Amino acid sequence: MVTQNTTHQLDVNDLHTYAARASRALHVGFNIEDPYQRMIIATAAILVENVTSKLSETNPTTPEELDLAIEEAFYTPVLAHLRSVQEQYQLVPFPEEAPAEQVEKFVNAILDFCDTLEQYAWGGEDVMGILFTECGRTQKKSDLGQVFTPPHITNLICETLNIEPDDNVLDAACGTGAFLTVANAKYSHNTYGVEYHPIIHALTQANIYLAGGNPDNIILGDSQTEEVSKWITDQNITKVIMNPPYETKYGCLNIVENVLNSVPAGTQCAFILPNTKLESGAPTQVKRILKNNRVTQILRLPDDIFYKASVLASIFYITAGEPQGDNEIITHHLADDGHKTVFRKGRQDPDGNWKNLEPHWVKVLTGKTTDKSTTTINPAEHLSWQTPRPEITVTYEDFYKKAAAYLEFIRTENNRTHDAQ
Repeated sequence: MVTQNTTHQLDVNDLHTYAARASRALHVGFNIEDPYQRMIIATAAILVENVTSKLSETNPTTPEELDLAIEEAFYTPVLAHLRSVQEQYQLVPFPEEAPAEQVEKFVNAILDFCDTLEQYAWGGEDVMGILFTECGRTQKKSDLGQVFTPPHITNLICETLNIEPDDNVLDAACGTGAFLTVANAKYSHNTYGVEYHPIIHALTQANIYLAGGNPDNIILGDSQTEEVSKWITDQNITKVIMNPPYETKYGCLNIVENVLNSVPAGTQCAFILPNTKLESGAPTQVKRILKNNRVTQILRLPDDIFYKASVLASIFYITAGEPQGDNEIITHHLADDGHKTVFRKGRQDPDGNWKNLEPHWVKVLTGKTTDKSTTTINPAEHLSWQTPRPEITVTYEDFYKKAAAYLEFIRTENNRTHDAQ
């Protein structure tokens, strides 16, 4: 678990640097090409050092010594809740040989990573998401249906859902746990998650543990199933925050519907979905969802919100168990979030623009003000943000000019006809 010794804010760029170094050492020095294998080795090493200081104490110089230090640490009682990480780690074919300098580079990168977490104020940053990004530089996140939510959007959703300390917060497609780590760090420790992929599930449990949450509340399962539905029902969820996989093959709307059917009526939910997902989904399924639940607001996100992903997305705020009926949907467009693409770093906010924009959007989404993009739509006609049609205002001067031009046209045509005769 992370303990903080100062109030200085954590610089995630440092974590990216150390994670990249660890991944490079495993790739080049240990000859481990599979990015997911690199992820799980680095995750295991981070947990072991963070909890037991085993790496700094033993200072391993060979793969065998490194492997032994990690394995021994996982049999200590303090890591008993993280058997999923150990199980995935044991599936990795650990190399018998590697240059001592590469082992040293890996260990030093992990030590620097852990020292950074210890020394700076940690606000729920997606630590394992950073590791996922750096280990998977050569592989698209979308290959596993993974489209990670930018941190400022994660914070915006948590803020606008008004999460309280006694809320039970669910993300049933939690990835590495970005939503849940923020919720756990800033709002409520009662966080619950479901993840389908075993390695990502292990990373999520590690993330939640580092954030001070309960890793046992993160289960491995398919959120389309009745089994997971029953588990969700048993948790008495009060808030839902999700960015489910978008592809039909991963069952995007099936997951959304199953979650909505599994939480108590009145539960406030926020789903990040492709802009037209409710319009392009199976009509009978969408009709069924709206029969039992109400979309209250839609926030269209910037077109390039997901770095290197072509999907256009919106946040759909939905109240579970309350029929849509004829209730109109309030929509807004966050066209500019102040971020820009930085070479090899993705979308960044180097000028700190978002801190000035966020208060306005929190007020907009909590109904305290409106934005120039705010409009309403009829759910029978649209289920996505629509570009507002400009209002046409005709002044007396405009009418006079048009009328005069028309009369001049008629006069000219009459003269032409007369001359032709």
